Amino acid sequence: MATKNIEIQDSTGNIYYPHTDASIVKFGNSNVDSTLSDMVYQTAGGSATAITITIKGTLVNGYPITFIASTNNGGAATTINGKKLYKPGTTTSPNLIAGKAYTVWYNSISDCFFIKASAEGDADVSSVLATKKFSNDNDTGLTGTMPNNGVLNYNLPINGSFTIPLGYTTGGTITQSITTKSAQTYQPSTTAQTITNGQYLSGIQTIAPVTGNATINDVVSGKGFSSANGINLVGQATIQSLGGVKYVTGTCTGTTASGDGLCTTTLSLSFTPKIVRVSGTVSLTVHNSGTGAVTAIPVQVYAIYLIDLSKALIGDININTTANNKLSYSVNSVTSLNNIPIQHAGSNGDFTNNSVSLTYEAWA
Repeated sequence: MATKNIEIQDSTGNIYYPHTDASIVKFGNSNVDSTLSDMVYQTAGGSATAITITIKGTLVNGYPITFIASTNNGGAATTINGKKLYKPGTTTSPNLIAGKAYTVWYNSISDCFFIKASAEGDADVSSVLATKKFSNDNDTGLTGTMPNNGVLNYNLPINGSFTIPLGYTTGGTITQSITTKSAQTYQPSTTAQTITNGQYLSGIQTIAPVTGNATINDVVSGKGFSSANGINLVGQATIQSLGGVKYVTGTCTGTTASGDGLCTTTLSLSFTPKIVRVSGTVSLTVHNSGTGAVTAIPVQVYAIYLIDLSKALIGDININTTANNKLSYSVNSVTSLNNIPIQHAGSNGDFTNNSVSLTYEAWA
């Protein structure tokens, strides 16, 4: 190895001593030659967490060594020549990156190495805006990766959401504009009432109940209704159950062309009557046996019949058409209580070509 020579100069550059072999000049407990050797950046040996370097001098408090890391240690506990390596004033291992030079110094009190203080901080690349440079406890010259989202504005729909993207924003506004509807009570109606969508109900919406006390026994059978007793009910009441009487009116006709003019007119009813009243006109062709005269006679008819459940006639009315001839009406041969055959017939004379047109009324 070549001999290292040193010379001592004053501040003006004047040389007071000639070139001297550095190995014979003392520097503390070592010599200048060893100290100069330790100042050379050597590449560390060993492993990522058990570093070995060559130290030519004697370790004293504050002894500096600079080396180039050969492997990343990932911040794991690390030793140099068996002695712990920490961040300044801590017991935390520094993060070493392969290919970078690090200066450490020996602390005799703790018998460990402290890395020389440089950049400090706990920010990582995700905490710094993209393209921006920074340094932290672990490294220098790092580049941030945080996205710069600028201004964020958004109109939020009903029940919608907005995902705020990862990164930095200069601000913005999330807006939601919704029509509001205050409290309202809806009364029952014959038409549909709609609470429209797309609005915020700021008050209670009340659907008023159906009122009324009608029951199925109050409403005519087959008719639908709603009341406090139910919705869409169907009535079951009859005229009789409501205190009324069944009633019907109509017309009937009949003709005959033979015999004594017996003509039957049937009243077809939807119920069994208790009283039947008929009125109308009968046209008769009369053959008077006494004189042989033939006379066409229009006769006004009016009769009331009372019918009981034995189908027997309780009463009838005879109507005189002439002094010698009369027309009688009666209920005969009843086969059904709601089909009433009414007959008219002549006596004391011949009646032919008879026709009848009656209006009837019937009560149950």
